[in-house]
Amino acid sequence: MKYGFIGGFVKFAFAKTAFDYIEKEIPALDMPSYKSCVLKEYKAVVERTPSIGSMKENMFVMTMYAGAFLIALYREADGKIDEEKLKGLVRVLSFAPLMVKAKEGKSACCINSEWLVFI
Repeated sequence: MKYGFIGGFVKFAFAKTAFDYIEKEIPALDMPSYKSCVLKEYKAVVERTPSIGSMKENMFVMTMYAGAFLIALYREADGKIDEEKLKGLVRVLSFAPLMVKAKEGKSACCINSEWLVFI
């Protein structure tokens, strides 16, 4: 996949919420270094992932980018994110401010006349 606009959007939508949660749950983690490594890994994971088409062609594109972000967060934590912390991370990302705004009163968001389901 290409990093592009969607890659940047997912980073923008999730980064603050994710890093705030991880800083609270793993206070011993060197956050400036961790953030830098996560963002580099996220871009690398996105670029290594085979394309599944555009958002117009496949509604799961956004999910692939979100998954790549979670993978980067997990990998760069060097084993400090256990199953419970990972579940908590997914939970807080599901209620990230931009996600809440996108889901207000509905279960989907319309972008470019295509419906994308947010989990």
